[in-house]
Amino acid sequence: MAPPANDLRPFIVTLSVPVDIFRATLTVAVPSARLGRELPHDRVVVILPGRLAGSLATLPGVNAVAPDELLKTLRHDQPRHFRD
Repeated sequence: MAPPANDLRPFIVTLSVPVDIFRATLTVAVPSARLGRELPHDRVVVILPGRLAGSLATLPGVNAVAPDELLKTLRHDQPRHFRD
């Protein structure tokens, strides 16, 4: 069962491994997570249930994890017609 949409949170993850390797690790370790955009400087956006955020930091190849406040604001605080 998929988590409720309002439970999903975006995080910026800084990597020390290629994105493809991280994607494979993420898929196995946190099946409910979704890899979002690739960002400059070896960073990606990962969207997952907020309660699982701590598990991101323990994955191999992860240097840092930070909440993506801008994306969270755009996704959750805007009226629905602005998000669709």
